[in-house]
Amino acid sequence: MKNISLKVYFDKLHYEFIETYSFKRGPKLESELGKKDFDLNGTSFIMSAQGQIDVTADKIAVIRKGTSEHEEINRIFAIPLTDIPSWMCSPFYRDALIFRSKDNQIVDTLNICFECSYMQNKLGNFIDADQRMYDEVQSLLKSLGHNIQKDESLQLREKIKGLKKVR
Repeated sequence: MKNISLKVYFDKLHYEFIETYSFKRGPKLESELGKKDFDLNGTSFIMSAQGQIDVTADKIAVIRKGTSEHEEINRIFAIPLTDIPSWMCSPFYRDALIFRSKDNQIVDTLNICFECSYMQNKLGNFIDADQRMYDEVQSLLKSLGHNIQKDESLQLREKIKGLKKVR
């Protein structure tokens, strides 16, 4: 694994459109929490090593090149690196971008944790970005329909504690 700046990462991607996903939250997560074999691995990505999209994932939006949303992504991803966050927590990815080719093949995935300000691609490389970029991408994803809440990890821990008491 290595660290790559967001601008370098994004400039090297050859894709036709972007799908946005929300996962590890909401009703799908709640139904999975009750299953014995469900693994709530915090650093799990939107896509498994076998190419399967997370069972809790909801596709929220498709961003095509030439749209205002795509221009906004380009603007946000070009924000210079001046304030790279470095929190001491482990990322718990709940939002992702999947970059697809013209023939719908997956070019790459970008997993995003807004609580820890971390991003990783499907190879596990960390993508470095400015704190302002996280704030602006979060705002854009919320406007597209992502249900991003404050303190989601804390809320999830409390829910799991409650489930364990019931068992």
